[in-house]
Amino acid sequence: MEVTQQIMSNVDALKIIMLLGIVAATPLCFLLHRSNKELAEKNRRLESLDDDIELGTQNDIEDKRAHAA
Repeated sequence: MEVTQQIMSNVDALKIIMLLGIVAATPLCFLLHRSNKELAEKNRRLESLDDDIELGTQNDIEDKRAHAA
C-alpha cells in the first residue's frame, strides 16, 4: 500500500513538472514563431530587392547593347 502511495505521489510530481515545462515553453515558442515570421518577411523583401537588382542589371546591359549598335 505504501509503495502505491509513493508511486502516485511521484506521478503527481511528474505531472506538476510537465505542466511547469509547458507553461515555461509557451512564451518561448511564441517568441520564436514571431521572430521566424519577421525573418521570413525580411527574406521576402531581400529576394524582391535581389530580383529588382538583377532585372535592372539586365536592362542596363540591353541598353548598352542598343546604344552600341
